Amino acid sequence: MSAATIRPAVESDAEPVALLLAELGYALPAAEAEKRLARAGHQVFVAEAGGQAIGLLAVSTLLSLTRAKPVLWVNAIVVTTEEQGNGVGRALMIAAEDRAVTLACEAIELTSGIHEGREAAHHLYDALGYLRTAQHFWKPLSDGSGRS
Repeated sequence: MSAATIRPAVESDAEPVALLLAELGYALPAAEAEKRLARAGHQVFVAEAGGQAIGLLAVSTLLSLTRAKPVLWVNAIVVTTEEQGNGVGRALMIAAEDRAVTLACEAIELTSGIHEGREAAHHLYDALGYLRTAQHFWKPLSDGSGRS
């Protein structure tokens, strides 16, 4: 496929965004993807080639008491299975770095699952100079109580 173009996502990207998120393991209907695209507080970018969405990057800026400047958090990055290994993920991460510089961020942070199939992504992050610095914990609060 031709070289990818990275652009901000728009409302009409809801269907391909839903498909890309499903590839990442976060299946949702296109109508929900549309609602999430409209939410404030994050920026979503689509990698496109030949008129098709082949990748997605979602970022947010975080302010922390422990950091002097904002941190750019990559909260989703995915490339279609067919396009993995073709430089699309690298291009999306470079777009994230460009965004972080524009926003005067101190660093970029991302969390990546440790399940099977994520090894290539981890190699990419290593190759781009990302350091493994923390262990990530998650507690769902689905019933609203915050208790298990």
